[in-house]
Amino acid sequence: MRDFDVLTAEDGPAALGLLATTRVEVVLLDLAMPRMGGAEVLEHIKARFPTVEVVVMAGHSEVEAAVAAVRAGAYAFVMKPVDPEAALATAIERAIERRRLVARARALEERVGEHEQLGEVITSSAAMQEAYRKALGVAALAAPILLIGERGTGRELVARAVHRRGPRAGARFVAVDCSALPGPRAEDDLFDGDRDPAPDGHAGAGLVEAADKGTLFLEEVSALSLAAQARLLRVLTHGEIARAGGEPRRVDVRVIASTCADLRERAAAGQFREDLLYRLGVILVELPPLRRRREDIALLASHYLNRYVRAHGRDVRRIGPEAARLLREHAWPGNA
Repeated sequence: MRDFDVLTAEDGPAALGLLATTRVEVVLLDLAMPRMGGAEVLEHIKARFPTVEVVVMAGHSEVEAAVAAVRAGAYAFVMKPVDPEAALATAIERAIERRRLVARARALEERVGEHEQLGEVITSSAAMQEAYRKALGVAALAAPILLIGERGTGRELVARAVHRRGPRAGARFVAVDCSALPGPRAEDDLFDGDRDPAPDGHAGAGLVEAADKGTLFLEEVSALSLAAQARLLRVLTHGEIARAGGEPRRVDVRVIASTCADLRERAAAGQFREDLLYRLGVILVELPPLRRRREDIALLASHYLNRYVRAHGRDVRRIGPEAARLLREHAWPGNA
């Protein structure tokens, strides 16, 4: 046989006693044993040591019992007499591999469950964890944060985690995708709100004012016009919104911005204010794309599998080895 560490037990009770005191991955179980039959031993193993895999050995007259053992939880059965260098060794190796795959899957499920309870970033990547720690390390400050990374790298998740961990957690978190704001109305939507009075005679507040005392997350801040950038700079510098035809309004917002563009290049080209870049970039956090943190792929896949299984009521427990391989080898353009 191949290089296995082998322990022996003369009968079923001795085997169960050994399992209670020793870490064992696979049990090779003969159905025909004295004192306690193989089927009864299997039942005890699955009840008391459910992570241990069992390979059953059976004679030709015990085929039905061997099939019943597999239905009762055994991994596989081999027929006696067995070839130790072929069928038996292969069955044991595959049982060990299955046990380790199941253990990894369970560990992933536990980690996903922990992350889902926190509602925060799911990652095992050292680079992503470092970025996450850096962002959370300044959660208590009022200084702006600039998150640099491609779409789909978890920028809004990081921003929300910073908000929840900081002193503004009880106030509003207002997320704005600047690239989705209608060009001509972007400035109004952010700073002025509705120009026309509501039935009570008051104009509606803009998105910046809606985040007063809370956090304003500006996704793709590079999409703002130069005029909107100037007004955002005033919010950051003076804590006020200058409104046409009226007195400035005081606002107290913590700004977290994100971009996938190189803001230094845009500033050099006159497309982004250099003074605003300086203000926003007081704390700069770079989020790596998924192709640079492939160790997160299995974790994220398990997370989304759990989410969609719950949403659609399907009984799918795990991602198969071939599907996992395809996920690992995918290029993940756009991180999605």
